[in-house]
Amino acid sequence: MKKILLLLTASLFSCITNTKAQIYPVRPQLSDKHSFSMILLPDPQSYNKFDANQPLFELQTAWIANSIGPLNVKGVLCTGDLVEQNEIRIPDGVNGNQTSEEQWQAASRAFERLDNKISYVICTGNHDYGYEKAENRLCRLPDYFPSERNGCWKKSLVEAGLNYQGIPTLENAAYEFETDTWGKLLVISLEFAPRNEAIEWAAKVAGKYKDHKVILLTHSYMSPEAKRHVKEGYKISPANYGEAI
Repeated sequence: MKKILLLLTASLFSCITNTKAQIYPVRPQLSDKHSFSMILLPDPQSYNKFDANQPLFELQTAWIANSIGPLNVKGVLCTGDLVEQNEIRIPDGVNGNQTSEEQWQAASRAFERLDNKISYVICTGNHDYGYEKAENRLCRLPDYFPSERNGCWKKSLVEAGLNYQGIPTLENAAYEFETDTWGKLLVISLEFAPRNEAIEWAAKVAGKYKDHKVILLTHSYMSPEAKRHVKEGYKISPANYGEAI
């Protein structure tokens, strides 16, 4: 009986100790309460192309969702390359073990953590176009990220440009944010290697918001050597890279 009593006491103590330990991690705080944050998410395709890695990207968006208040997060910017390739039906296990649909679904699932909580801006990367290496402008972003999916866009989304098919999508879009310290911000998101029409559209949009600070979000603007790209080895055409933009 004494042994049983000791075991029960030890188990109860363990449960109480574990219960007390289950507290939310300390959230980061801004040193200046008047400051704000913009969170940048770089190319997540390596998370989404392997099923075992997908929770890592979802963990990042979950962390952002829980840091909106403490960090005064105004918006989230993603530099594109959500998936490894489009139209993969039989994954090779090297460039991922997920079909393209599963990769897009994983990306969409991660951003669900932010839907109706904060505005996020996604630009498209070279991996998001074509079949293997941006041979054309086929892109699934409009299928998984239509303009109505995030309720916060009703306040921030101010312009939607045309894609290569002449359809207004979020491949070219502008979002407005207001801050106490920087004033009004306009984030213009452009398709990968934007066409002349997309750049001309962005210039017109920027001209309409002369009292805003403008952030241009686009993919492959800089080279690995920290210089503006002059030309890339992609078949996609017509296209403009960093220097031309």
